[in-house]
Amino acid sequence: MRNITNHLGETTVLSETTCEKALGVIITSDLKWNKQCVSASARAKRALGQIKSSFTYLSKETIIPLYTALVRPHLEYAVSSWSAHTKSNIKILERVQKRAAKLVKTIRDKPYEQRLRYE
Repeated sequence: MRNITNHLGETTVLSETTCEKALGVIITSDLKWNKQCVSASARAKRALGQIKSSFTYLSKETIIPLYTALVRPHLEYAVSSWSAHTKSNIKILERVQKRAAKLVKTIRDKPYEQRLRYE
């Protein structure tokens, strides 16, 4: 807690925080992006859940535009400022892509690497 006096002589109490959200990006006092990656992943997973519950059958032709329009923006928003560069953060974000690839019923049982190469 810190007291600040303005030019009128009024005192304002400022509290210290370890985490702030500005323009949708979570900034922590240690400047690590773990919370931002978890938050972006959670928003993207919710969008995937909406897609899954809205469609009875998802082919590659339907999932790609839906993923591109509804899921990827959550993962890519302001990425130039918070780029995930640690392995743990990359894994958090890649789990969303793995989950999206499993939505395509014809390739659901294949390993992840084969699902990515599927045409």
